[in-house]
This record gives sequence, structure tokens and C-alpha cells, in this order.
Amino acid sequence: MSSSEESELRSFLKSCKSHLTDTSSLQTIHVVIGNEACDLDSVVSALVYAFFLFKRNGTQTTLFVPVLNIPSKKYRLATEVPFALEQHMISADLLTFRDQINLNELHREQKLLLTLVDHNVLHRDDSELASAVCKVIDHHRNQQTETSSVSCMIEPVGSCCTLVAELVLRDPDVTIPEELWSLLYATILLDTVCLSESAGRTTPKDIQHVEILEEKLGKINRKEVFEQLQAARMDVSVDENVLLYKLSNQSSVINRSMSSSDMMVPIWPNTSFSMIALHQSLGLKERTKTSYIIRHAFGETFDEELKVELEGTFVLLGLDESNDMIDDKQLEIHVGYYNESKREVVIDFLERLSALDILRKDVKTINNHGMVVSVSSVPNSLKDLFRDRDVDAVLKEFSAHQGAAVVVIMALYLDQQREPHRELAVYSEDILLRDQVSSFLKQTEQPDFGLVPLSAPLIACPNLALYTQLNSRASRKVLLPLVTEWLNGL
Repeated sequence: MSSSEESELRSFLKSCKSHLTDTSSLQTIHVVIGNEACDLDSVVSALVYAFFLFKRNGTQTTLFVPVLNIPSKKYRLATEVPFALEQHMISADLLTFRDQINLNELHREQKLLLTLVDHNVLHRDDSELASAVCKVIDHHRNQQTETSSVSCMIEPVGSCCTLVAELVLRDPDVTIPEELWSLLYATILLDTVCLSESAGRTTPKDIQHVEILEEKLGKINRKEVFEQLQAARMDVSVDENVLLYKLSNQSSVINRSMSSSDMMVPIWPNTSFSMIALHQSLGLKERTKTSYIIRHAFGETFDEELKVELEGTFVLLGLDESNDMIDDKQLEIHVGYYNESKREVVIDFLERLSALDILRKDVKTINNHGMVVSVSSVPNSLKDLFRDRDVDAVLKEFSAHQGAAVVVIMALYLDQQREPHRELAVYSEDILLRDQVSSFLKQTEQPDFGLVPLSAPLIACPNLALYTQLNSRASRKVLLPLVTEWLNGL
């Protein structure tokens, strides 16, 4: 990759952000946006297609901008996304997140155009933006109305990036940087499980475009690219492990080497529960200053670098919003220095939070007249997800945070032979609802999910139904329309 191509992409992304600070001179802001799960397919599709439009149609009065459909604080939860982008020197500060652009205001000013990638209808909360949608590129089931005038490219391929690659390749007059070809290539491999036939996601068009991209990229190890991304996707607790390693000063906490890229500030949910529970676990008043929480929870043994990381973490949790100051002596009298058992309380709390992070990392929600079903996709087995955790407490908080009456968890992981396996779980505080959804999915024939009750004695939660899913081809994009159908029938 030449330096000119690299600087061209970075310059484009920087320009997007700078122009959004003052849009008065712009007639049109054309936003390319992925779905709210914000996985690698959504992000790369948006980046590549926005850059393609900029190269093909850019003018002084039109801004093409790729938008990540999540708040910026959630970016680190999408583990494979930062991993893939940072390999190409695309850092978070170059990206535009949903909380950094006011789409509703732009729409009211009649400046907004929307291209949807990796989904084909807007989320219910964005319904007033519907008239701004001009194009759709997607590989899920078409939910556009027959009377819609929106230009659609919707095909059931393994990855939306396959369709984006096809569109870009059709136009010989537009060149895009090598790193964007590389991101398209890696994403197609990840979405199709390295073109695995048994995963049931791969189509001839996916294979065709992987081969075309390999010709463009030259010598490249397909398996290595996939396995690095898959490892990044499954590495949902790297920040927590690094943190706990440094706190305990015991190498046994993690059993792998740590690179500099691991030393990121952990991001955990900014919820009132998080604030209250952490303060309670430390025995502190709710408004105690962050620096004192850090000092007295973890002692004086950590270095300044760790102190900065911890302070950043607590601020992200919303724990540093008070001006109430307590000096060292007052706090020492109040709570004393914490012993090892007190530290374990905190560690247990953080470990339970990581399960919530995994569930929130890739979740899609269906809302029909106030009945909400959330469907989480997780990259590990249900046993590993809930190992040594209070499953009922985790799922209660997750469903409350989502406002969901029912939670469906779809687990996809690779065994030691690198073969894909699926598991499925249905949770509801209302056991009748749980059983209704479970029965509906078990009885579905198009497709047959092949749900077999899973015996998992380590997962103790009476409101959770667990299944092995024998049909590994039945993914979330297959399940979502079926759940919508079930909701419509209520």
C-alpha cells in the first residue's frame, strides 16, 4: 500500500469529521450507515461504499460520510472491528459514530440522504428518517415494501461486503485504496467462516469475490487472515484480563502474552446499576470521588499507568460526576484499606459485567407494539459465556437494559477441528412467554433449527431454556424474520 493511498483514506475520514462541525455550506450530507449491531460487515461496508461515492460523485456541496451505528463509548465492545481497522491505521478518532451526528436535525434541514448497508429497513426509533433513504445494499431478507422507490441491491450472500465489492468493481473509473480491498476481503472471510461449506453461509458470489480480491492483494494467507479476525471477535475480555493481571500481579490471571494494543481502557456499561453495585461492593457512599475508590479498593501497589487506566474506566462508568471531595484521612477512617477478600468482590463484579458486555456486543431488537424481543449473537458456547456467573442476575439486568420481554441468545463457535457449532437459548422472566417462543422455534420447518434440549447443569437459571442447534446454517438473519412473524401473530 502506498503512502498516498493511505493518506487519501485518512484524509477522507478526517474531512468527514471536520465538515460535520459546520454543515452550513453543504447542500447534501449523504450518510452511509450499517445496522445497530455494528459488526465488521456493517462497518466495512459503510466505510468502503462512502469512500466509493466520494470518489465517484464528490462535490464541494455534498458530503459523503460513513457512520457507525453505535455510540462512540461502545466501540471497544465490537472487538474485531477495532482490531481490523487499527491494522490499517484507522483509529477511533477518525471514525464518525451515531452520537456524533444529528441525523434528525439534518433531515429537518432537508440535507440528509441515507444509504443503508447490511440492513434494509430503519430501526423503529429512526422511522421518521425513512424518506431520506435513497439506497439499500444488504444480504438479509427484503423487508422493503413493494411500493418503495428506494434503489435496492438485496441478495442472500454470505456478507454484505461481497455486494459492496461487486458494486465497486463494476466501475473501472473509481480506484480505492488497498486497505479497503483488504478489509473487504477479511470481512467476507469472517462472515462466511473462511468460505466454510458446513457453516452454510457461503455462496458462489462470495467465493468469486474472495478470489478476485486475492488477485488484487497478491500473496495472502486466507486461513491466517480468518483466524486472526475470529480470535479478535472471541476475545471479549482482553481488557478485563489485562486489568486483573496488573491488579493481582499474578501471571496466572492470563495465560497469553500481551501486546501494546491490549492496553486499552476497558469500557463497561454506563448504567445506574453499575454505579450503585460498584459502590456497594466497595462499601462506599455513592458520591465518593473516583481517585479514592481506586486507591482504597486496590491498595497502593499499582503504578501510575494503571491508575490512569482505572480512572478512565471509572469515569466511563459514570462514577466521577460529583464534586463532593473527601480527603485521604476521612476516607481511610470511613472504609479502611481493603483486604484480599474485598478485592475479590470487585473482581467478581467486573467478571459479571463482562457477560453483559458479550450480550450487548452484538444485539438486535424487534419491537412490535411495545413487545420487545432482543436477539444476541455471541462468539462462544453458552457454557463458556455463563461460566462462574450468576446467570439469572446477568439476564435480568440485560433484559431490563434492553426493555425486552424475551431474550434469545444465539451462540456460534468453532470446535477443536475448526467446525462451526451452534447453541440457542431463550430467556424470559415470564415462563409462559419463554415457552411460547421456544415452542415456536422448535416447530418451525422453514428452516428447521434442529433444536435439541441442552443439558448444562453448570448454568443454573430456571427461566432459561437451552438448546443445541443442529442446523448450523440457521443464523440470526434467518431467525429475526421468524420472531417478527411470531410477534405479529400475538
